[in-house]
Amino acid sequence: MLSAILGEGQAEPKNAPELPIGRFLKSKSLGGNRVILVVRRIALAEGAVPMSDIEKARHLFQEAGLTFPTIPDRVAAGLKEQGNWLFSSRELKMSPYNLQHYVDESDGPGEYAILSHSGHGVNSYAIQYYLVSGPLRMFLHLGWGGVYMDADAAASNVRECFSLADEVVSAATLGRLRAGDQLLIVASDFYGSYWSAPGQSRQKEKSGSKGPAEVLDEALHWLKGSPPNKALQQTGGA
Repeated sequence: MLSAILGEGQAEPKNAPELPIGRFLKSKSLGGNRVILVVRRIALAEGAVPMSDIEKARHLFQEAGLTFPTIPDRVAAGLKEQGNWLFSSRELKMSPYNLQHYVDESDGPGEYAILSHSGHGVNSYAIQYYLVSGPLRMFLHLGWGGVYMDADAAASNVRECFSLADEVVSAATLGRLRAGDQLLIVASDFYGSYWSAPGQSRQKEKSGSKGPAEVLDEALHWLKGSPPNKALQQTGGA
């Protein structure tokens, strides 16, 4: 992968290799000059088989220092690249950054996955991983890519939450959920984190101040029928 740092309005060098359209990662201030970090995909060798959209997504996330979440095969099969840092198995009429729209949606597809990076301003940027599959409704909205964020800490948080989410997906298919149940998990650095088991009130859980990793851990251990991780409870998921 080729990374190039260009000043605003600065053209690429004339001898730059021919590559597909660049992917915007983030902008930041270096030495008083505002620059944009552009990440480009490696051009495919002649005769090489083009990557599928899910392979593109996996490559993009891994090259950015993030892990790639485990998506059930039947949902992953429909994942399509719909824009820059935007992969979805469903039609999108609302930006994935609008977390509450997807949490409250009552007439959306019965199963889908969304993986994206979106935001606004200079620091309000997040990775979105939304998965609706069977009884599981899981929405991760994790800060990453903001100019003033600690990049290493943000990437570490995303990796930790994706790892817990992978366990949740596995446990949801083998655990205590039955037909007609609904397990809701919302894990967000910006809008609060909460979860509700089948039959529980969402508002009661939403009033807490837990971190994304702590909430994912609680839901996971509920699925497994075991106590949550005390270390995560003490640190608030940090």
